[in-house]
Amino acid sequence: MYGPERGILTLNPAPGDWLAARHSVQWKIMLSENEIKRIYWACRRGMLELDLVMVPFFEQRFRQLDERDQQRFVNLLESEDTDLFQWFLGAATPDDPELASIVNDINAFTRAAKA
Repeated sequence: MYGPERGILTLNPAPGDWLAARHSVQWKIMLSENEIKRIYWACRRGMLELDLVMVPFFEQRFRQLDERDQQRFVNLLESEDTDLFQWFLGAATPDDPELASIVNDINAFTRAAKA
């Protein structure tokens, strides 16, 4: 949905090429406001416990995430509520390492917000 097929271009220099590294260019297509709103509405699960975790993370962190983590978050939204609930409680972890990464980020954010 939001991957390389959207026209993201990255020019990476060869390792050790310091001149190219200084002048490397990375182009990213920003998500439109409509896409941001769709993702926000997908965060609202209708289960209060999930809403209290996912909505604040989205509102406060989503736009600062790099593109890979944004895609992980969008992929996470396709998960079942029962799985999300278990993952956010720490009772289980996702089998997919990509989902586990964003779940860990969300759990760390939630713990930091409570401190």
